[in-house]
Amino acid sequence: MRDAVDAGNWQVALDLLAADDDRPTDPEHLELLARAHYGNGDFEADVAAFERLHTLLVGAGDDTGAAMAAAMIAMYLMMDTGLMAPVRGWLARADRLIADRPDSPAHAIVAMTRAYERFMCGDMAAAGTQSALAIEFGERLDVQPAVVIGSVCAARVAIIEGNLESGLAQLDEVGAWLMSGTVDPLTTGMMYCELI
Repeated sequence: MRDAVDAGNWQVALDLLAADDDRPTDPEHLELLARAHYGNGDFEADVAAFERLHTLLVGAGDDTGAAMAAAMIAMYLMMDTGLMAPVRGWLARADRLIADRPDSPAHAIVAMTRAYERFMCGDMAAAGTQSALAIEFGERLDVQPAVVIGSVCAARVAIIEGNLESGLAQLDEVGAWLMSGTVDPLTTGMMYCELI
């Protein structure tokens, strides 16, 4: 199942996940289900699966996992709806869950999502700070989407602030990275849209 999701074979992944119905409350199953639904174009099923994952992890006391799910809900809501109030609500929940916790991949995903939330709300200073955090956490904790998305956000901030050549050079570098085939298909798809 994970191989199908990682390869972007969304319908194959959904079929395998449906056949494995003994695991509807397994966190890995729900995370893969959410990603496969999004890749297959079913935004509502994606968010529903991430919401179930969030609830499951909160109940299990896995605060960092629950924060990661909350940040992913926020990211997909932002990219697909632009409704910033629920995006900020999910991010506030994620922030609360990882407050005073050791650095984890959830911190990278929260910073990545917060960077774009701030960018879309016109707060370039905070977007720049959060994109730098996303890149730093992502590189240190091996969270590739945070590095890629943080880099695109940083480039867009640079362009808006008048550093056109620097920002475009950053976008070119990300574009080459995306074309290399080493970035997961969901991040690649979202960031191709941003580059265009």
